Amino acid sequence: MLKSIKVSRLLGVSYLFLLILNSCESVPECNTPNVELEVTDTRSGRSEGVIEMTSDLGINYNYAWDGGGVDVSIDGLAPGRYCVTITQVDSPDCQTTICQEVQSKEDVGGKDLDDGTTKILFIGNSHTFYNNLPTTVSRILDDSKLPKPIIVKNITPGGWRFEQHAEDQRTIEMIKSDNWDFVVLQENASYASYVKRRAEELVYPFAEILFDQVIDNNPDTEIILYMTHAYEDGLDDCESNPTGCSYELMQNEIRRNYLHMGELIESQIAPAGILWKIILSKNESLNLFADDKIHPSREGSQISAATVATIISMERLKVEVLDPFLFDQSESILITDVINQALFDGDPDWKLF
Repeated sequence: MLKSIKVSRLLGVSYLFLLILNSCESVPECNTPNVELEVTDTRSGRSEGVIEMTSDLGINYNYAWDGGGVDVSIDGLAPGRYCVTITQVDSPDCQTTICQEVQSKEDVGGKDLDDGTTKILFIGNSHTFYNNLPTTVSRILDDSKLPKPIIVKNITPGGWRFEQHAEDQRTIEMIKSDNWDFVVLQENASYASYVKRRAEELVYPFAEILFDQVIDNNPDTEIILYMTHAYEDGLDDCESNPTGCSYELMQNEIRRNYLHMGELIESQIAPAGILWKIILSKNESLNLFADDKIHPSREGSQISAATVATIISMERLKVEVLDPFLFDQSESILITDVINQALFDGDPDWKLF
């Protein structure tokens, strides 16, 4: 039986505290565990809810969720009622079933994002505006299950870095101008390749400021870090930044910094630069760089846009959404397979490749 229940809800997250006195409390073998459940609600039309048992009951209990899960948590939940049965391992008759609701965030006081559209703001520089990447992302997402239309806007002055955006009134006003479903942040590639000591001073603090500005506008907006590619020959001035002296070194350092920022601001990463690296390892003939060896070619932008779109939709990329005028069928299949396998199957693990 449930002795007491206390529920609180803040910004779509419920905390449910229960003291369980199970049905066999009269039997000495039955213990009385304290259980804490944390419920994260989902947005309307999505399956993003999570129920997690945060109390550590150790190995003395088994869990059986009514959806088939056997771990201490379940995720990918649509709005609805979910139950878990907790069984004491050494006394199988000692069982308690707990049920809890996953709700739509909009139904519990969240700022409504479910307005029948998907709104995406891109904040970055020329690596985002080259070849009109935001529009390409929108076109790819037209084939997804996201609400339509897909509306994209961007503020992407050439060469800009997070620090400039964080302090620029135009960027601040753009963030506040709408109820964004997604905000895509892209750092200047040379700054993103700084060693940790310099990045701690010149990159990370401004990523946090931008994160705060976005969340202040709406705490339910999803932030995605768009990890760009390294320069084809690395940085020209590599003496001041030795981690950027080659494509390989620069790309690895960009990855390290984006992974750190992802943890710092708890955001998804669209690892386009690493997916370039994987694709090129399988087909060196693809020309992904512009003539300046810094910016992307149309083919490169297409792969980056496909990566960003896949992270936004969290749906496997389809071959037919790639531009047939840029890639032949075998190239499109290769690109699609690499993106899907790396992002969904961990093959290869883009965090290590």
